[in-house]
Amino acid sequence: MQREGIPASRKHWVDTFFRHLRVLAGLELSLRVLVSAEIIAVPYYRALRAATSSFLLQAICSEILGDEAAHLRYQASMLARLGAQRAHWVDRIISRVHRLFLLATCYVVWVEHGQVFRAAGYSRQGFLTEAFWEFNWLDRAVCRRLFGADIGGLQDERRQDSRPRLTAATGIPD
Repeated sequence: MQREGIPASRKHWVDTFFRHLRVLAGLELSLRVLVSAEIIAVPYYRALRAATSSFLLQAICSEILGDEAAHLRYQASMLARLGAQRAHWVDRIISRVHRLFLLATCYVVWVEHGQVFRAAGYSRQGFLTEAFWEFNWLDRAVCRRLFGADIGGLQDERRQDSRPRLTAATGIPD
């Protein structure tokens, strides 16, 4: 980033908030907070990769995206294990609360980092759509594991080319 003239930030209040929130709760809430950050990282690093002309930064973003996909698969398995003995209706409530938390977090990220998204041609709605595509994948993976279903088909969905590519050019209003 220094080579590209992008100032490095040592500390950001959003990151600090996430870290404190994770410490305050039990394992499942901690994982859900972590997963929210990882979900948002996917469209963020896709946008950063698209916004830069630096081959090095593009390669780093691609590497991070691969890491995040692996993290999300692992976190889905952990969340499924933690909720395996829970009633389905309780799991659905937890999922809805997590969805609201993710939505609020996405708006904070858009306000704080919207410049990166806009530089890549993203609209706010495009960013939200990509983030919630990731969330919906995770949610389906957790539910299928809870009920012992085969998740092989979900692995195909994780492929990079199957994600929505929603930018301002798609006509989705900002």
